[in-house]
Amino acid sequence: AVLILVVPIAIALVNYIVVGLLLEAAGRQVYCLTPKRVARLFFASDVGAFFLQATGASMMANEASADFGQNLALIGVVVQLGFFTAFVGLIVQVAVGSDFRLFHVPDLKPVFYSLFTTSSLLYLRNIYRTIEFLDRHGYVASNEWVFVVFETVAVILCFVAYSFWNFGRLLPATEAELAQMVSKHVGGGKDVEMCVEA
Repeated sequence: AVLILVVPIAIALVNYIVVGLLLEAAGRQVYCLTPKRVARLFFASDVGAFFLQATGASMMANEASADFGQNLALIGVVVQLGFFTAFVGLIVQVAVGSDFRLFHVPDLKPVFYSLFTTSSLLYLRNIYRTIEFLDRHGYVASNEWVFVVFETVAVILCFVAYSFWNFGRLLPATEAELAQMVSKHVGGGKDVEMCVEA
């Protein structure tokens, strides 16, 4: 059961790091989210959501605390879905936003194919888990094929996508080379949204 929660977090972490590298290469940030904070923030949200779900699941084994445990696990799932929704929005911003348009960098298109494919699969999985916890005795929670498709197959397809569009093979060996690649299409040194100082 732990692996069901941990493996998707590890997959998502890879994407968080890559998006942070792309922001770093562009020399920009989105709102107050600097490139170095991307992986930290979203990974921390996943870890927090993981502990909420794990704690809730363990409490559900006890009939006296089952209802509270289910609500706690649901909060964890919703938190994870909310943060991942924000991350998907960040990918779109970096890919096609007017201040980035990195999808139009020829050598980076396969990178975004991988990001979009794996993040879409993880997003569908998060939606599935939210529905599952909202209705513990409904159709989604009661039919094994739904679990197989959105938990097992989705994760397997993520690894297939990584094999086909491998970040280690697609991205330059150094951050300096990545920055040089990006600088030909995007001028660095300008933030998308500046932090407002008090």
